[in-house]
Amino acid sequence: MAHIDGRLLWAERLTVSYRASGRPALDDVSLDISAGSIHGLLGRNGAGKSTLMHALLGMARLDSGRVGRSPGVRVGWCAQKLVIDWFLGVHDNVLLGARLRGLTGRSARRAADEVLDAVGLSDKAPRDPEELSGGEQQRLMLARTLAFDPDVYILDEPFVGLDALVKRGLMGVLRERSTRGSAVLVSSHELDVVEHDVDHITLLDGGRRAFSGDRGAFIARFVPMDTVRLVFDRPVTADDEAGVAGSRLGGANALEVEVPSGSPIPDLLSMAASLGGVIDVVRTASTLGDAVEAAYDRMGAGEGR
Repeated sequence: MAHIDGRLLWAERLTVSYRASGRPALDDVSLDISAGSIHGLLGRNGAGKSTLMHALLGMARLDSGRVGRSPGVRVGWCAQKLVIDWFLGVHDNVLLGARLRGLTGRSARRAADEVLDAVGLSDKAPRDPEELSGGEQQRLMLARTLAFDPDVYILDEPFVGLDALVKRGLMGVLRERSTRGSAVLVSSHELDVVEHDVDHITLLDGGRRAFSGDRGAFIARFVPMDTVRLVFDRPVTADDEAGVAGSRLGGANALEVEVPSGSPIPDLLSMAASLGGVIDVVRTASTLGDAVEAAYDRMGAGEGR
């Protein structure tokens, strides 16, 4: 059952230190995971993403702060490293997830079969995990988590080693689960996979929270401009460039103008129309990948969080 404010799992001002050095792996990090959302956890290697996930799972010793979970909420985890019951077959690995969910008999077997089909492993069900490729073993771990059908999915780099079609299919399954009320916290460097599905983003930098907010706000924060390309049916001239404020040449017959991300552009279109000969207007919005790259550049330059 979800908390009254929609939160299923949360962290309040977590600090976790590396045991050997005492240096913080997480430094005063807070996070809310709400029902019906896909939450992207981003950051360079070593930023603290896995440590935060371990803290949420109760697998990391906290120096300070607390982790909260709404009553009755079940959390499923898919680790970055392979965690497979090697002494069980492929089908029984997934069946274990269904039984941990509380299913028995035919219901458990049906759930396992459905998930194996969803991840494209139905034909490998009779085999042992050692017979699978690395990508198939990754899918097997995800299948067991999906069979468990938790309220919160915590997924640490779940798409490593998978081909593009499988990645998109699995992301579609996760989106479907979120529309049913589950929450997903996913850490991934493969931004093309999560680009259109993440609702909320937390960016970590050196163990600290550099950003937390919705996807649109993240893009606007780090890449605040879109590019509008005006294509003419003739070569552009210096007069054309002067007639469209803030424009630059974009080729022999085009001008490009940067505008605030997501903003309306009627004035720009009016200026372009007054010049005549405009045959196309193409607006290129910044992507999540663009924003992440810009954020990393800014953090690397030592700019404030």
